[in-house]
Formats: sequence, C-alpha cells, structure tokens
Amino acid sequence: MDPDELHDLVMLLKNGVDSGEIEIPEGSHTRESLDRVRLDADGKVDPNTVDSSVRAAARAVAGAKAAREMEKIPLRDVQAAYFDILDQFFGEPFSEMKAHGLTPAQVAEHLASQDAIVGAFEAELEEFASGMHEFWEYYAPVVELHLRRLRCLKSVFGGDVFPSYSANIACSVGLYMDTIILPDPLMRILGMAKVTAPRESCRMVTKHALSALGYRDLALADVDPPIVVIAADPMFFNPSYMTALEDTSNGDVVKHASTMFGCTFPTIEALQLFLGQFPSADKLVAKLVDPRRLLFDSDWSESLPEQFARYVQDTASRFPGAVGASIAETTYRVFFGRMMQTNDLLFRSARYRGTPLIDAPTSWQYLLWKYEYDSGRSGMSQKEMQETVISKAIASEGSTEFGMLSGVPPESLIELRRNGAMASLRETIRNGLKDIDLASPDSLSRVADEVIAIIDRKFEEHDRDLRGIISSRRKFFGQDVGRCVIVGGLSIAAAALTQNVGLRMLAAAAPFAVGGASIADLQKQWQTLQARSQELQRSPAAILFRHLGRKFGFPSNTK
Repeated sequence: MDPDELHDLVMLLKNGVDSGEIEIPEGSHTRESLDRVRLDADGKVDPNTVDSSVRAAARAVAGAKAAREMEKIPLRDVQAAYFDILDQFFGEPFSEMKAHGLTPAQVAEHLASQDAIVGAFEAELEEFASGMHEFWEYYAPVVELHLRRLRCLKSVFGGDVFPSYSANIACSVGLYMDTIILPDPLMRILGMAKVTAPRESCRMVTKHALSALGYRDLALADVDPPIVVIAADPMFFNPSYMTALEDTSNGDVVKHASTMFGCTFPTIEALQLFLGQFPSADKLVAKLVDPRRLLFDSDWSESLPEQFARYVQDTASRFPGAVGASIAETTYRVFFGRMMQTNDLLFRSARYRGTPLIDAPTSWQYLLWKYEYDSGRSGMSQKEMQETVISKAIASEGSTEFGMLSGVPPESLIELRRNGAMASLRETIRNGLKDIDLASPDSLSRVADEVIAIIDRKFEEHDRDLRGIISSRRKFFGQDVGRCVIVGGLSIAAAALTQNVGLRMLAAAAPFAVGGASIADLQKQWQTLQARSQELQRSPAAILFRHLGRKFGFPSNTK
C-alpha cells in the first residue's frame, strides 16, 4: 500500500475512534494494535508499526465513508448525466430518426456509409472513449451501490450488447419486474474498437447510442423504484472481475466440449490439443456426439460445416484481425465468447441482486446449458428461477413485431408505476402461473401463453365493468331527462354535470322526489358512478386496455 494512502486511512480510523464515531472495544487486538501505531520523523504514519488488523479496520472505515458519500449522489442525477452525454453526440440523429420514423439500425447504416462521417468518428474515437471511461470510473460505484440497496424485483439484461430497439424490453418485462438494469452499450462497443473496422465501429456505436436514448424517458421518470437503470460493466474497471470471468468461462467451455464430444477433457489445454487435430469443419462435425451443442446462432439453418464458414466470414468482416483462424481457434472462440457472455450476466445479476434477463434465443440456450453444467450449484433459488423464466417469457413474447404485449408505450408504463399498479399486475400473473412447472422444456411457451391469457381475462373483466358503468349512466340520464324537466328546462343530470348554482340552491331549499329519489340522492348516485369510473380508468387493466385492447379483440372505441 502507498505510504501516503496508509497514513490517510490510519488517521481516518484513529480520528474516528478518538471522536467516538467508531467503536473498537478496549482490550481488543485491533485497539491495542492501533495504540501501538507511531509516526515517523516527517509526521507520517510509520508503516512498520501498522499491523494487518489495523490496515483491515482502516480500509473498512474508509469504505463505509466512501459509501455514505456515494449514496448522497442521487441515482437519477447519474442517469441524467449519462443521457446528457449521449444527447450531446447523438441527439440530432435521434431527433431526425424519431421525426422520420426510422430505426437506429437504419440511421447507423446511413451514417456509416459516408466516408467523411466515418473519418470524423475515427479521429474523435479515442477522446470519446476516454471521456466515457472517466465518467463510469467515477459513477459506476455510485450506481452499483444504489442498485445493491434497491429493495425491489430487478432484472439484469444480458445475452447481447443492448436490447433491440424494435420492442422496448422494459415496456414488456416492466409489466412484471420493478427495475430493468441495462448495460451501457457504448463501453462494450468502444472496448472492441481497436480490433474492429472503423466503419463497423461507427455503425455499432451509433446504433446502440440511439437505442439507449430510446430508454431515456423510462430511466428519468420520477418514480421509485426506477423503471430502467443504465449501469457500467464491472469488467472494464475491476481486473479481478475479468480474471474470475475468464477462469469460470474456460471451465464451462471444457464441460460443454466434454458433453458435445462425449469424452472428458481435464483442462482447457487438453481440449485445445484435441481440437487441433481437425483440419476441417467436416472432420470436427463428424466427431460430435451431440451436434446440437455446436450452436452458432439459433436462426441459422445451414449445415454445421456451412455455419462454420458463415461464422468465420462474419467475424472477419467485423474484426479484420481474426482472419485466418484455425478450426480449433474458431471453435474455442465461439464457446468461450458465449460462456463469457453467460457468466458475465450471472456475475452482474449476483452483484446487483437481480435475476438474469435474456431475450436472445441463442444466449438463452447457453444460459440453460450453464445451469445444467452447474447442476444446481449456481445458487439460484426457485423464486429467482421463477422471475427469470417469467421475464424471459414476457420479453420473448413482447419482442415480436406483432407481440400482444409490444404495444405498451413508455408513458403508459410510467402511469402504471405512478398509480401503484405493479403489485396488482404481478400478483395476478403469479397466481395464474402457480400450476406451471418452470423446469419443464415447454415452460417458456406455456408461461408466455398464460401471461397473455391472464391479461386477456383481466381485459374481459374490465370491459364488463365499463359496460356496466355505461349502462348505469344511461339509465340514470334516461330517468332524469325523461321524467323530470325542472325550472328553466334544466335536468337533474345537468345540475350534477354543470354544477348549476340556481338549481343546487333549489335542491338544497326544497328537495323534491323524482321517481322516489331527491335531487341530492341522484347527485350522490352520479358521484358514486363517477368515482367508480375513475377508479376503473386508473386500474392496471384500464391503462393497458387503452393501448392493447384492440390486439385482444376489443373495439377501439370502448372507453
């Protein structure tokens, strides 16, 4: 430890003990060790007089003080600062994208096709990357502290750089989970910029920056807990995190390959030696015992040797340095990359005390294999598995172009949260899924179907309630208008609706009966009906109904 740092830590501890803010029992080893600390000739703590117990206590005190200081920085302020950075560089393209109904991919492709823009991007890339790194180096611990202390249901997104823009994942999964934690996509892309072609870097950074800006309203909504939080990747700031991630992933690659080839590899070196004997993809594929585990992409339908060629070609186009990789290197790279992705998601989920959220089919399959290889040693409880499967099912259903849950706009999700409707929705979904075995192979499709059925049933109930209110009003109005026209030709309904002062005074001075009900009684009936109507309109079903009712077969003019 640096002598100056040690001095500051020990003096912080000593001052805290002297002032009574920190309690270390008299007679304890740490207290006696602290009393033995001496200063050297220049007034600094003499490192030779500081034992390990004092060092540990000083670090703990410093950590607690830093946590208190970080907690003073509001999470929303950090998120606002992050989006201000994005807006500074990508605000104009984002506004143009929204104005013309384009997607981030379309805008990114257009900008990356222009040499002048790519050249300008390349020239400013290092400065931009440095600025983003400095931002997160300071604020990443702040965000992590807030997330760890956030007591709510949290989903941690992984399996891809960032969620698809075509369907806002928070607006589907957010119907069940409280907070969706998304990784900053820029740090991920910028981290690969040195080995990526400039045009591809420009395209990817632009695409994901525009996608991230699409979550700004949800991240900055004035609700507690937050709906969306952008967080930094620990791998960029914590060397030990990266080491643990690589070691764990290599272990999973060995397990995966052992299952795939039907033989046991004691080490990663033994596996690489084994893979090196295959001169071609055909030879390697012929040795597979479980070919389905050689998974490049769930959407690819070519033969496995053809998928090998496609993977090599795609990788070379994005990463020029990867050209000429052998069959062994390519195979290892596929599995290592996937397992790194999977373990990073699990590490971050544990770090933020959330559950994994994956909407990409290929990444989801590797996550399932990871759980299989760990044989339940991943530490995930039944409840956490339930939240993971439900989130995945809702995300997958909502991600399709015509998904039943894909039409919920951010403002509606914010309205649901402000009205305190999340607990009601969550409990309704949970109760409807009690009889589903979440460990079964078809659990995802069954959960997705049942969630849709649950919401459909709630819509039916809401529709019946609305029609009952409408019917009551018609009867109310019919009785009043048809049977009693009073002074000035104003109806009792008009008194209730327009608050006519003259009529109200008349009603107060001399109540008179209309079919057995006084004006005051009828006004009270109206107020009851109106309150019931407002209650229905604020319900979870009503908020969703206004935006999804048509998809579930209800007429758009039903109110």
